[in-house]
Amino acid sequence: MADEFTMTGLLKIDKGFKQDTKNVSNLRLDQTGDGSAGGGQNIGTSAEAIDLGDVSTLGLYFFRNLDDTNFVEIGQDSGGGFEAFLKLKAGEFSVGRFATLPGTLQAKADTAAIELQYTIYED
Repeated sequence: MADEFTMTGLLKIDKGFKQDTKNVSNLRLDQTGDGSAGGGQNIGTSAEAIDLGDVSTLGLYFFRNLDDTNFVEIGQDSGGGFEAFLKLKAGEFSVGRFATLPGTLQAKADTAAIELQYTIYED
């Protein structure tokens, strides 16, 4: 099969003299595998592994910080400690595709634990 995913996005800024809009609709993407993992996970202030279930090859991701106040970082344990590659402030979300991660996928909250909503699709 092909075109299993459809993505639509809008990003708009209107601040002072800066006005810009990015609009992408009906971007069609393929999935080779068929696995996925996700749900909600309480993330504390120490780096912890994100539950990947049976997903072996990371593909597309959706992360959303459900907290009203604190940010969360998504990253990896590269053997030398936690290295963040994504920061989500309160209420923010991110959708994208993973590059190869040499370490374990992890998350770490800022000042207090947060609830992370996520889905990870196998590539």
